[in-house]
Amino acid sequence: MEGASKPGGAKGKIVVLSVAASTATTFPVFLTGALAVVISRHLSISTTMVGVLVAGFFAAAVPSSAYVGGAVERIGSKMVMRASAIGTAAAELFIVFFAHGFVTFLGGLVVAGVTNGAMQPAVNLMLARAIDRRKQGAAFGIKQAAIPVATLLSGLAVPLVALTLGWRFAYLGGAVFALVVAVVVRSAATDSGRPKGGVAVADFRYTPLIVLALGMALGAGAANSLGAFLVSGAVKAGFSVATAGYLAAYGSAVGVTTRVVSGYLADRRNGRHFLVVVGMLVGGSLGYLLLSLGTGVVYVIAVGVAYAAGWGWNGLYNFAVVVNHPDAPAKATGITQAGAYVGSVFGPVLFSISVDHFGFAFSWQADALVSLLAAATVYVGRSILITELRRREATAGS
Repeated sequence: MEGASKPGGAKGKIVVLSVAASTATTFPVFLTGALAVVISRHLSISTTMVGVLVAGFFAAAVPSSAYVGGAVERIGSKMVMRASAIGTAAAELFIVFFAHGFVTFLGGLVVAGVTNGAMQPAVNLMLARAIDRRKQGAAFGIKQAAIPVATLLSGLAVPLVALTLGWRFAYLGGAVFALVVAVVVRSAATDSGRPKGGVAVADFRYTPLIVLALGMALGAGAANSLGAFLVSGAVKAGFSVATAGYLAAYGSAVGVTTRVVSGYLADRRNGRHFLVVVGMLVGGSLGYLLLSLGTGVVYVIAVGVAYAAGWGWNGLYNFAVVVNHPDAPAKATGITQAGAYVGSVFGPVLFSISVDHFGFAFSWQADALVSLLAAATVYVGRSILITELRRREATAGS
């Protein structure tokens, strides 16, 4: 299946828009993680409370992702993307002016989570419909780089904004950016129509997607704990708050590079994308283990490995799901993305509780184990999916 024919410049703008839109809606939660040390001092919020804030964001994204994943193919990606961007801006402005404690802060992040859950399948549909199949790997890799871009901006916001102007100005900047995205989406030419050919929706099967979603839940739970608590962990390991922010930005840059490169290579590889995901999750477990053991230079190396392998597989994963469900990309990725949000709910919460009771070293080691379990689960899900694909071929040939 190939997307609609569009000029190269138009396709490039769509990919850039996908990154901007995804970054805008994921920015609030990773900014909260990066600013955890600063916010805790001003609002008397504990590490466990920060974990609940992050979990609240992702919990709110679960139902919106699952529902919008099916609905967006009927109403189109453009409307959902614009509404999501506006909703995110409203949530961040609420935090700026009304978040004076844990409950009000949580309320703002819950709204932001709902809008983020809606944005992701809408963007996935836009890319699946507008970008040629031969270039979708790179497109999804670039789009999924929005998450480390969000963590990179969040890391930079610590020394450049929070420690100079105040932490609320960081959320104000995020709101302005989301509004700009909403304006750009309104004027953008996106394609969300159904393609010709592809797998019929009647052949859609949930079993392999549910298992793959479980694998993504485990992997995302470990990875989002990294994004939410790297700054706090680095401070505990002996780095200053400002240096820890730059360290998060460095890790995010590594993650951006990995996602783009893995997508580029996927377009030049004949399948086996989920196997590469499995290998990256195993590599991520090594990065988490190094975080538990290292300080100084070793810690810096561990950050690079953890972000590259442990959090660099998402774009390739989404691309693999879309390739195998060409007639329902939003519905399929809505299910698997819901799994990612479920993991992102429990991962940071359990990680924060673990930190409060056992410290960061033990918690990073637990993250390493979870990443290994994610690798095993994705492998099982791939095997079930292969069986399903063979069933489709047999049915089509009969």
